Amino acid sequence: MKKIVLSILLLICLMPLSATHLLQGSLQYKFKGTDNNGDLVYLVTLELVRDCSSQTNKPLRFDDNITVGLYKLDNGKYILDQSINMSLAGESKIQGRGVHTKPDSTLCLWRGFYVKEITLKSTIASYYLTWARCCRFGSNNLTDAANNGNLFFVKFNTGSLSQNISPYVEDESPLIMNAATPFVTSLTNIDEDGDSLSYHW
Repeated sequence: MKKIVLSILLLICLMPLSATHLLQGSLQYKFKGTDNNGDLVYLVTLELVRDCSSQTNKPLRFDDNITVGLYKLDNGKYILDQSINMSLAGESKIQGRGVHTKPDSTLCLWRGFYVKEITLKSTIASYYLTWARCCRFGSNNLTDAANNGNLFFVKFNTGSLSQNISPYVEDESPLIMNAATPFVTSLTNIDEDGDSLSYHW
């Protein structure tokens, strides 16, 4: 297992505390083995965090059921292979992390997760699993926020790379900070296979 710790200086507010939308999420997978046909079995988890503050007009609720798209590589292009239904497996209230000088008793963060075992053909070179959700109502750091949604995706490589576990952030609690105030935090990212990790902002 490889852990990489990053220290980041953030000079802007990532999101307003009163935003009425999905705040963040992650799509991850873990290789579980092969079935009787030799196909690859993975456990897929989608985790989401939403704002459930009472101060918002229409707090976004988690969908009871969602559909994710599985795209396979075919002649150099990715085409839809399956539409996979996933049900909400659980949800709970969580705490944010960071420092803000004006604690708000109405601040509410809620985490939900969806879990599904999927099977992929080992003869296909690679797949993408994707899920999109509209919208980001209440965001004041996006142009036309009401028409901008969230897109989550993860790539599966088969062959020699099939027995893989996607990397993940150890603590995915939302960062909360004051606008226009320098902020330093450490993010611990884990790859259980010991693969190297790269980052882009």
